[in-house]
Amino acid sequence: MSNPALFSSLFAVSSPVPAGETLSEAEYQAAREYIVAMSQDWATSVITGDFSSCEGYFGDEFQGTDMVGNRYGKTELFSDGPLEGYISNHVNQVDVRFFGQSAIAYGDETLTHTDGSQVTLVWTDIWVHRDESWKLVAAQDVYQGGKGP
Repeated sequence: MSNPALFSSLFAVSSPVPAGETLSEAEYQAAREYIVAMSQDWATSVITGDFSSCEGYFGDEFQGTDMVGNRYGKTELFSDGPLEGYISNHVNQVDVRFFGQSAIAYGDETLTHTDGSQVTLVWTDIWVHRDESWKLVAAQDVYQGGKGP
């Protein structure tokens, strides 16, 4: 758009967070630690099939895209049960970047199959801060190198 005032007005109407609103450095650090911890929690839940701890941090409007391009919501994810054929899922790293009261988490994790073979997933998660808590609202996963199990 060539009109910055119009763009700002549209952003203000479509965004749940007022433009320019930020958190303190301590709040960002606490949020970073929380998002990293919840990333490992979700990875563990995929193996155990117990998503009860995820209820608190998944937004109701959550939308994910899996490794082969299928979309899923919170209800589908929580009803899937454990990921069959895998014995562990370890988050290797998470880089969290903040944009006001939104965050993008870039990470990867290694799934270990029952035969010992491994596959790495690379992912991007979108988090928003609202009602004094962080909620995961979107996720995109791909197999590293485009190759799955």
